Amino acid sequence: MEKTSKIRYQDWSSSNDTEEKRWSKDGVKMSGNTIVAIDVTKKKVTIPPYATNTEWKNLWGLECLEISSINLLAQFTHLPKKLILNDPNALKLDETDIFCRHNVNSVAKIQSVLGQDGMEWMELNGSKDYITKDGILYTKDMRSLLRCPAARAGEVVIPKGVKFINEKAFSHCEWISSVVFPDSLEAIGQQAFAGCHNLKHIEFGNGIKKINCRCFELCWGLEEINLPKQLEIIDYGAFSGCKLRKITFAENGVKYIGDNAFNGKDLGEVTLPESLEYIGAQNFQSVKHIIRLKSVPKRFVIAITGSSFMRSFYEDPMQNMIVLDIDGKQLYMPRTLKLGTEHLVQKILQDKIEDSYGIMFLYANSGRCKLVVAAMSYIAGNRNAKLVKFVEENEKAISNTLLAYGHIKELSEFIQTGFVSHRTLSLMLKALEDGTDTNAALKNNPEASILHDEGKQTTAKAYILKALNEQKNKNNEELHIS
Repeated sequence: MEKTSKIRYQDWSSSNDTEEKRWSKDGVKMSGNTIVAIDVTKKKVTIPPYATNTEWKNLWGLECLEISSINLLAQFTHLPKKLILNDPNALKLDETDIFCRHNVNSVAKIQSVLGQDGMEWMELNGSKDYITKDGILYTKDMRSLLRCPAARAGEVVIPKGVKFINEKAFSHCEWISSVVFPDSLEAIGQQAFAGCHNLKHIEFGNGIKKINCRCFELCWGLEEINLPKQLEIIDYGAFSGCKLRKITFAENGVKYIGDNAFNGKDLGEVTLPESLEYIGAQNFQSVKHIIRLKSVPKRFVIAITGSSFMRSFYEDPMQNMIVLDIDGKQLYMPRTLKLGTEHLVQKILQDKIEDSYGIMFLYANSGRCKLVVAAMSYIAGNRNAKLVKFVEENEKAISNTLLAYGHIKELSEFIQTGFVSHRTLSLMLKALEDGTDTNAALKNNPEASILHDEGKQTTAKAYILKALNEQKNKNNEELHIS
């Protein structure tokens, strides 16, 4: 960048004396009303108020620009770090706009300008309807925040008294790391913080009741949020694409979560509030460990389960299973259900029909997922006649599946149920010792096989040998007694 600026300056210096006289003391070269060159090496450049057009477009490297026309400003690319706009007619208030009470066309223009790369700070002078504070644009009454310059970095503290944040107000402000909302804040517009990739902390305050559509979409740096008790609505895609690892809901707060609001893949577990009444599709589908809740909201099952097309045929069946804790009772269910069974499962969960928790395996869309859900349901104690019969008839397939995917802890727990036969144990041990695959379904996907993990092989052998010895000792005792 320095090299480019230097070359430009040398080019200007090489001009003849007549051309040099055309340069203003503020670093602008004019031809009539048209700007033909700007000295971007100067600390500050002031555009003459009579300028209406420019042939010079790129302001890369310029520290500060003072200009009197937003229409002229819109002709430049890559704005300076600081902008001083002396245009009393740049924005005009429109009393008919209910949300932020501003002229939509005027603000769209300033949104476009301030959204350009490079600008960190704006100063607006002469407007009777708008004002800048700390480099950010607001309505004169400081009720609405309209736009933050795109290159703003670090923490942003929104002043007390601000009630609205305009849509796309911080959109693609990639270097903002933290934002603090005042208690006066009532609403945030759509995509207000979308694409703020380095945003890591949000202090929501005690005022906001709704987070609008796609508000924090693609905020990749956001790993943890604490949602306040007065917040009631989280709309469509509000945190879509975020890499959230922890979400804390206030105990009695959020009532509505829209589609795709929480569709990230990094969440380990989550506890949903009892106040939640409705949850839209594609939320919490990839929670790794457990979802806790006291009551089941409407459309919960549709929200957390997905289409079979979303799951690979060779995907680890343990990953295709959701662990739920409903009012202290733990159960296991498939992430992908048989077509048309969503409403039946929803009723079982919503009405807390605990006798049916053990038959969740029947609704699995995948055969291996069905095996794993049945095994884990039995281990968890959610037992009924259908489950017991299925586990007993499929003990070999269950054991082989758990072993093949390397779930040794779960295999050990399943062995302890007493269902696994001596023959199954012996065949698994032989497979490990001979180095052969234990599950025919994995032959085309060797990366998932336990054969690639010597540590797990050793542990599995130990568990199997222990079980075989226990069965042998038990048989000897029975023979001795008889």
